[in-house]
Order: sequence, then C-alpha cells, then structure tokens
Amino acid sequence: MNPAAAESPEFAPNLSLPLRSAVSVDRNQRFFHEEPAEALDRARLRRIENFDSDRGCFACGPDNPVGLRMSFYTDGTVVVSWLKIPAPLCGWRSVAHGGIVTTVLDEVMSWTAHHLIRRLILTKSIRVDFKRPLYTEREIRAEGIVRQLNNDREGVLCARIVDDRGRICATAEGTFALLTPKVARRLGIIEESIVANFERFLQEPSDSVGGGNP
Repeated sequence: MNPAAAESPEFAPNLSLPLRSAVSVDRNQRFFHEEPAEALDRARLRRIENFDSDRGCFACGPDNPVGLRMSFYTDGTVVVSWLKIPAPLCGWRSVAHGGIVTTVLDEVMSWTAHHLIRRLILTKSIRVDFKRPLYTEREIRAEGIVRQLNNDREGVLCARIVDDRGRICATAEGTFALLTPKVARRLGIIEESIVANFERFLQEPSDSVGGGNP
C-alpha cells in the first residue's frame, strides 16, 4: 500500500462513532468469555447478500464444490453465519483443521466490515485463540462485531465461533485496512469489477454501526 495514499480522508468510514470503540468494554468481554453464548434466532435476523457477483469464493461462494458455502445474517450490530465444516477439511480425524477455523473467523470479520462499516477491506493481521476443538459435520455459529476504529483507514474487528452447546471454541481479533472505492481504484489493489459492484452495494439501505451510507 502506498503510504501517501493511506493518508487520504477517503479512507474514513464516515461513521457517527469515529475513531472510538464501536462496542462497550463489557460487551467485548462477554463476546469473548461469557458462556453459554447467548442464543440467536435466525428468523429475527436479516440475510445479507454478497455485493460481488463471484460465486466461487472458498469461504462464501455457493458454487464452490469444495468450499464452506457460508451465508450471513445481521441485526445491524453483529454479523452471523451458521455452517458445518465438511469432513474433508479435517485436521486430525474429525477435528476441523486450524487453518479452516481461521478462514471462518476471517470471513465473518470481513463481511462484518463490508456491511457494518461499509468499506472494502484488506486483512492486515489476525490473532486466533483456539479454545476448544471444533468438529467437522457439526453445526457451528460464527459471529463478527466491530470493536473499534483505530484511525481513518484502519479498523479492529472481533469474531468467535460457538458450538451447538453454546461454548466458545475459537476467537479472533483482526486488524483491517479500510478503503473507499475511489482509494481502491487509485491503489490498483482490488479488481475493478469488485469495486464497481461495491459501489452499487453502497446505494442500498445501510446496516452500518453509524447509520446511513458513506
């Protein structure tokens, strides 16, 4: 990334809660530690669609025959995906491979940034804590929230995976670069068709934590 371009105000998420925590310290602690995790009713959440037309993504592409095929829902404060990790993606016997678990966490944080911050993103770093084994072919729930905005061009998001008993099995904290379509074009780091599709997405009603379109 060009450091000079990173100084542009076009990186700003334009939230009504700029440059401060998007969730309370108490909620952040509960998100990572409170068990059993609060049950979520899928029927009370709104399904969110991929802004891009590509259906082959390993994590969320519905046409990828060997992928996770994740779908996502939101209430405007959290993004959620229910899924089962396929048996071929195991590590040792029926335990889900740690790389796949990390992929699930990264994907739910990415969708959280797209839909609640309403920015294109690039993952800069992720820290993952594996708390309990996750098993293939068992339903799990991945959740993502916005933790804070560090500055105009960088956000911190959190994710967790909960098993069918409400136990938190893995958590993550990720730092993401935040890009407007204009900045993404100038830097030339995201394919033009993706940027154009994201621009169309921005014209739709917003679930952003600040409310309204950027």
